[in-house]
Amino acid sequence: MNSYLDLLKVEDFRKVTIMTATCNKAKLDTAINTSRILKIDSLLCYDFVSDIISKWRLINALTPEDPVPEELVNYVKLIEGGEYQDCKDKVKNMEGFKTLWIYYAYGEYTRINHFDDTPNGLVGKTNEFSMPTPNGDVNNFAFKYENMGKFVFENIKEYLCLNKDLFPKFDACDCVLSCGCVGTCGCGGTKKVTGFKFKVIKKR
Repeated sequence: MNSYLDLLKVEDFRKVTIMTATCNKAKLDTAINTSRILKIDSLLCYDFVSDIISKWRLINALTPEDPVPEELVNYVKLIEGGEYQDCKDKVKNMEGFKTLWIYYAYGEYTRINHFDDTPNGLVGKTNEFSMPTPNGDVNNFAFKYENMGKFVFENIKEYLCLNKDLFPKFDACDCVLSCGCVGTCGCGGTKKVTGFKFKVIKKR
């Protein structure tokens, strides 16, 4: 299994979520990986996500004295977030790919961190000073962060649709903007199928 703890660190989670310094890093690593497979890849496509991750690691390899190469500048903004102008020249804020991934990963983490694996099966975590949170509350908490991820994605998608020429791996087939945005549908089964017309044929 891949590990992305070199990209998404505990300190990054603590900026936007409730994450202790002593969190279970093994479970966090699993949650990050699972959220990529089940959520992130389906939103932005595996090929483009892999492209972002490879550029992200190149960016992290730079020292503070190194200038950011021109081909990585756009990826810095996509990953970290920043302001952009929409079709009507209205300034908006794009939270960035890192925050998007953190929200989905944390939603997954809250679910799996609620349980511990034992020789007798999964058990709810507890100790003498606390009571385990009911499963329903855990799921509601997880859904809250996943919904925040959906909100962040909408801004990222709009930013990408407006700047699709800067990201050749981005599949723009779902872009619908008032200023116009045309792409090629090459993502596969993760995108919605649109554009089909049906005709009712009457039998005589």
